Amino acid sequence: MNRIKLEGNLATAQQETKVTIKDLLESGAHFGHQTRRWNPKMKRFIFEERNGIYIIDLAKTLQQIRT
Repeated sequence: MNRIKLEGNLATAQQETKVTIKDLLESGAHFGHQTRRWNPKMKRFIFEERNGIYIIDLAKTLQQIRT
Protein backbone atom coordinates (compact mmCIF):
# COMPACT_ATOMS: atom_id res chain seq x y z
CA MET A 1 0.00 0.00 0.00
CA ASN A 2 1.48 3.33 -0.93
CA ARG A 3 1.80 6.21 1.48
CA ILE A 4 -0.83 8.43 -0.14
CA LYS A 5 -3.49 5.73 -0.03
CA LEU A 6 -2.64 4.93 3.59
CA GLU A 7 -2.91 8.58 4.61
CA GLY A 8 -6.25 8.87 2.81
CA ASN A 9 -7.59 5.82 4.63
CA LEU A 10 -6.43 7.23 7.97
CA ALA A 11 -8.15 10.54 7.31
CA THR A 12 -11.37 8.74 6.40
CA ALA A 13 -11.18 6.58 9.53
CA GLN A 14 -10.67 9.64 11.72
CA GLN A 15 -13.68 11.39 10.19
CA GLU A 16 -15.94 8.36 10.69
CA THR A 17 -14.84 7.56 14.23
CA LYS A 18 -16.38 9.57 17.05
CA VAL A 19 -14.41 8.72 20.17
CA THR A 20 -15.90 9.83 23.48
CA ILE A 21 -14.52 10.00 27.00
CA LYS A 22 -16.85 7.11 27.85
CA ASP A 23 -15.19 5.02 25.10
CA LEU A 24 -11.76 5.84 26.52
CA LEU A 25 -12.84 4.93 30.06
CA GLU A 26 -14.34 1.62 28.94
CA SER A 27 -11.14 0.74 27.07
CA GLY A 28 -8.98 1.50 30.12
CA ALA A 29 -7.08 4.26 28.35
CA HIS A 30 -6.86 6.21 31.60
CA PHE A 31 -4.54 3.70 33.28
CA GLY A 32 -0.91 4.69 32.99
CA HIS A 33 2.32 3.16 34.22
CA GLN A 34 3.30 2.51 37.79
CA THR A 35 4.54 5.72 39.35
CA ARG A 36 8.10 4.40 39.57
CA ARG A 37 8.21 3.73 35.81
CA TRP A 38 6.90 7.03 34.46
CA ASN A 39 8.35 9.16 31.70
CA PRO A 40 8.76 12.84 32.66
CA LYS A 41 7.63 13.87 29.15
CA MET A 42 4.16 12.56 30.02
CA LYS A 43 3.77 14.84 33.06
CA ARG A 44 1.36 17.21 31.31
CA PHE A 45 -1.00 14.32 30.52
CA ILE A 46 -1.13 12.90 34.05
CA PHE A 47 -4.37 13.65 35.89
CA GLU A 48 -3.43 12.18 39.28
CA GLU A 49 -1.71 9.29 41.05
CA ARG A 50 -3.81 6.59 42.66
CA ASN A 51 -2.57 3.41 44.36
CA GLY A 52 0.86 3.66 42.77
CA ILE A 53 -0.45 4.13 39.20
CA TYR A 54 -0.74 7.33 37.22
CA ILE A 55 -4.18 8.16 35.87
CA ILE A 56 -4.11 9.75 32.42
CA ASP A 57 -6.14 12.91 31.75
CA LEU A 58 -8.75 11.70 29.25
CA ALA A 59 -9.86 15.21 28.29
CA LYS A 60 -6.34 15.95 27.05
CA THR A 61 -6.15 12.52 25.40
CA LEU A 62 -9.42 13.14 23.56
CA GLN A 63 -8.21 16.56 22.46
CA GLN A 64 -5.07 14.97 20.96
CA ILE A 65 -7.09 12.25 19.21
CA ARG A 66 -9.31 14.86 17.58
CA THR A 67 -6.44 17.00 16.26
